[in-house]
Amino acid sequence: MSLREDAKKIYSSSIVKLDPSGTVFDYLNTNKIVTANHANIYLVAFGKASISMMSGCLDYLAKKFPNTPIYEKPIIISNTSNEKIQYDVDLNFASHPVPDEKSISAGNKVINYISSSTKDDLVLFLISGGASALLSKPPQSISLRDKIILTDFLLKSGASINEMNTVRKHMSDIKGGRLAKLANPSSCHSLIISDVINDDISSIASGPTIADSTTFKDALDILENYKLLEKTPPSIICYIKKGINGDVEESPKEINNCINKIISSNRLYREKLASFATLNGYEPIMIPGEITGEAKKEALLLIEYINKHTNCLLYTSDAADEGLGVDLGGRRI
Repeated sequence: MSLREDAKKIYSSSIVKLDPSGTVFDYLNTNKIVTANHANIYLVAFGKASISMMSGCLDYLAKKFPNTPIYEKPIIISNTSNEKIQYDVDLNFASHPVPDEKSISAGNKVINYISSSTKDDLVLFLISGGASALLSKPPQSISLRDKIILTDFLLKSGASINEMNTVRKHMSDIKGGRLAKLANPSSCHSLIISDVINDDISSIASGPTIADSTTFKDALDILENYKLLEKTPPSIICYIKKGINGDVEESPKEINNCINKIISSNRLYREKLASFATLNGYEPIMIPGEITGEAKKEALLLIEYINKHTNCLLYTSDAADEGLGVDLGGRRI
């Protein structure tokens, strides 16, 4: 078998193991979150993997708890997708990476859905990347247009996803732990697929179900640091300053009704990929730390790192633009 075929086999095997549907099913089956004692189960999935995650969840419930009532239709908020689900769900499509009217509608729908939950109910949130835009609920004083303007500036500013989400948390009625707070007094679990650096659980989807350590002052400092204060719509600056002055309630610093768990991430994928490579007779190189810089610069750093740990020569002249190639007797993978 050629090196290319081996690489494809290792990649395909690890992808299958990390399928969102199967990952959710396996986690629920192993951790016994659902019991027969719940009066109702509320199911909400939002993010780019939401359809598959909901499918895995409903597969599990149908097999293990067929008699436990699911409240109304489970809600899914996704970006445009051809992915199918065999269950009767309330499927909604919204915009990413910039929110739209459908994102606002989705936010209102989720709030209305969970608002009827009680202490006897279980609310399961299935969260994946992209949810910060797909599920949106700005405060009444901030228009969707203003939110879109700032989101566009942030995307172009060079701010990290963690910094962007710090700002998003402080111009939202559901992000930064507020969604879990709205689900009180029910018991909540969030199963999360991470798409952020260091798997910062409070930043994934702007942390709607976990306590938030960031503040309105942090949000203002980020806007200032990236020279966005003069570009940011006045309604947002005014709202953030009201938060700093205590006229708007801060994001919750303590959440007692929700357990959050990362069930899949880039780090977990790399570990799985390395284990499959080892099983196939290779010695994998795990790159330490996280890649956060500009792609062209990071590519050259990767080349330098790998050259230090192998006897192979990585092409460097056009690697940043055309991908990495390894010189192995004239073959390039």
